[in-house]
Amino acid sequence: PSPSVVINAPVADTNGLVVSRLGQPLIFDIQASSSDVVLQITSVSVVVDGQSVGNATRLAGTNRYTFDWTPTATGNFIAFVSA
Repeated sequence: PSPSVVINAPVADTNGLVVSRLGQPLIFDIQASSSDVVLQITSVSVVVDGQSVGNATRLAGTNRYTFDWTPTATGNFIAFVSA
């Protein structure tokens, strides 16, 4: 089975877009888990508008990850995460 990965924040609008302002960081709060004891999640990648922007950091002792990204322009973005 595939791991479960959910973006808790930032919250997207009804069109699946995340709205940002120039120079204001977006703080991603991500939850990732796997029911497969063999499949261990080793990283969570963050993709914005089809471009990889980095890997989230796991919060010790949890299945939560965090990642800060500062847009270079104001606008709407589509964010995706994978484990």
